[in-house]
Amino acid sequence: MVDIVSIIPARGGSLGVKEKNLQTVNGKTLVEIAINASKSCSLVKETFVSSDSKKILALAQKNGAKTQVRSDENSGSNASMLDTLKEFDAFFSSITQNNSVWYLILYPTYPFRTSQDLVDIINYYKSHHHLFEDGLIGVKPVSEHPYLSIKLDQKRIIPAYNPDVNAFYRRQDYPDLSVICHWACVIPATSLNSINNQLFSEKTLPYKLNKSPIDIDTYEDLNYANFLAAQS
Repeated sequence: MVDIVSIIPARGGSLGVKEKNLQTVNGKTLVEIAINASKSCSLVKETFVSSDSKKILALAQKNGAKTQVRSDENSGSNASMLDTLKEFDAFFSSITQNNSVWYLILYPTYPFRTSQDLVDIINYYKSHHHLFEDGLIGVKPVSEHPYLSIKLDQKRIIPAYNPDVNAFYRRQDYPDLSVICHWACVIPATSLNSINNQLFSEKTLPYKLNKSPIDIDTYEDLNYANFLAAQS
């Protein structure tokens, strides 16, 4: 039987927002919100927070999550999430005998992801995993289509990706594209050596989102999230 183990990756540093993972939405830190969603999900067996921050690790334990102290190597701004997950997997393998584990990756920057969302994500992958052995990942609509992108070369406008601006100038003619979104991410432990640094492979199941979820990356995002929370 497969166990679902959630991992909340929450390093202490942040380039855009100071101590981003400890910022609050509706009175709760982003880490607490992720922990609460995970612990309220009936399909999640264990909830872990992976961090280099003593403050975050203490907060995680206070809210009933287990913890993994992240290495210095995987705590900097250049550390890849894949390496962080591999480090967690080595840690988790050392404390359990279960070899059949799916990791549910919960980036804490998505404050409006609920426990019901997690149930839906997990069940969707359960019903398709026999065809997509390397996991599930969210995909969202592009906000600005790449065909609109240009390069400036000595003040000359050059289309960056549009193969024929005369043929592809109406939005309805653009190819349908999506963007990787880690709002949803399930990875079998056995697939960590098969996926790329964006956490997917050709054998990863896309989980299509109808719109872009709120993702806290700037103070403007944080203010907007609090505004939306106050309206509900």
